[in-house]
Amino acid sequence: MAFATSPGHPTYTGNFIPEIWSGKLIENFYDATVLSAISNTDYEGEIRNMGDTVNIRTTPEITIKTYVKGQTLAVENPNKAKLQLLIDKGEYFACV
Repeated sequence: MAFATSPGHPTYTGNFIPEIWSGKLIENFYDATVLSAISNTDYEGEIRNMGDTVNIRTTPEITIKTYVKGQTLAVENPNKAKLQLLIDKGEYFACV
């Protein structure tokens, strides 16, 4: 199988052999940079396209009260609004 090419691009011969790279490479990269201190990959895989919104549930706050034997307990219904992460811009870097 061969495809036409444009100048500067090689011809595809149909002999592509995929390579699998160890995930340790990225761990070493993160360890050597400040990237992990200023970012995270918590939502990696959930974000697909520009304009996507990721809904992030947060932990509601509850009140710790003093208990007295025999008292009726006051029940709370903890509720906290979700955070929304809008993916509205993209950036990249490239190096050789």
